[in-house]
Amino acid sequence: MIQLNEMFAITLLLLTSVAAASKDDSSHVPESGFALPWGTVNLLVLTDVHSWITGHERHESNMNVDYGDVLSFVQRLHRFVDSQQQDDMDLYLVMNGDFMDGTGLSTRPPKYLTPLLKQMPFDVINLGNHELYDNATIDFILDEFIPDWNGHYLTSNSLYEPTGEALGNQYCILKGRASTILTFGFLFNFPGHSKNTIVENVEDVVRQSWFQHALTNEKYDTILVMAHMHVTDPLVQVILDAIRQHTDCSVAFVTGHTHLRGYEVLDENSVSFEAGRFLDTIGFMSWNPADAAIGSPLSPEEKFPHLFIDTNRDILTEILHATDNTTNTLQTMEGVRLTDKIHTTQDEMGLLETVGCSTCVLTFYSNR
Repeated sequence: MIQLNEMFAITLLLLTSVAAASKDDSSHVPESGFALPWGTVNLLVLTDVHSWITGHERHESNMNVDYGDVLSFVQRLHRFVDSQQQDDMDLYLVMNGDFMDGTGLSTRPPKYLTPLLKQMPFDVINLGNHELYDNATIDFILDEFIPDWNGHYLTSNSLYEPTGEALGNQYCILKGRASTILTFGFLFNFPGHSKNTIVENVEDVVRQSWFQHALTNEKYDTILVMAHMHVTDPLVQVILDAIRQHTDCSVAFVTGHTHLRGYEVLDENSVSFEAGRFLDTIGFMSWNPADAAIGSPLSPEEKFPHLFIDTNRDILTEILHATDNTTNTLQTMEGVRLTDKIHTTQDEMGLLETVGCSTCVLTFYSNR
């Protein structure tokens, strides 16, 4: 049963997010129909889902995608990529933190939520501030969740206080058929973390030896920075300036935390991209490391095309059909099983029982 303080926290989270959405910058969304702007590196982005893995179909019929549908979408896109004769494109699914809080699936510790998240084929996960509020949550994900991601759960500036070591990995290398991506995972300078964690200031971390070593000694052709912070947070520029001391290669920032859709050019070879919240958006961004170079005649917007995809099953199906005209179905067997598992978990927790109904009609997505 949801306690009153949990209900208050959920309500506050929703109200804060609606207010943040008024600052949404979606003016850069290209008018490209259902076609994905494929490149060498192709990112599918989820951020700030806050346990809304069931989607919003019960209250917003157009937002009817759940994590089972996302899994199906990713699997079908991977099949398309794998079917191509040339090894010239890679597809990565990334999650930029804040999977905790928001719905009844998110308990402390998140023993019901994390088994469902483990079914998703994330290539990299970043840490959000909502994972850091509670000692028990940290201890649980440290033992029961982070190890499952084989070094791809990133915590570049977040440490476990008892050991002084990073909660996850400070960075990783994403290695595809056509790309090698040096990947970091930063959190904004967050002071409200639990007592068993340490969040180091970003300004200090980019001067540390491990960060310098990664930039100078690892082999890569492009850089991805998962940054749980606003699309134009000054700390984004701090990280980029530190990178630019070592390389002028293409740098893509996947940002979040502020629950909006945003896209910002940082320099001629770097952009920042934030893709919504609460599973209202699947972000897509691509680039070609060879083309996205200093001195290229292409504009940054041309080097890093992007889309904000509304989480509607018909839209995802249309995208799949536009990608491969032999595909007319969204769901895969694995995706359907995940949807069923989510619903079973909700039922076992008593979350499908109606306990009240507002007499007012609230339009949750009126200002996305």
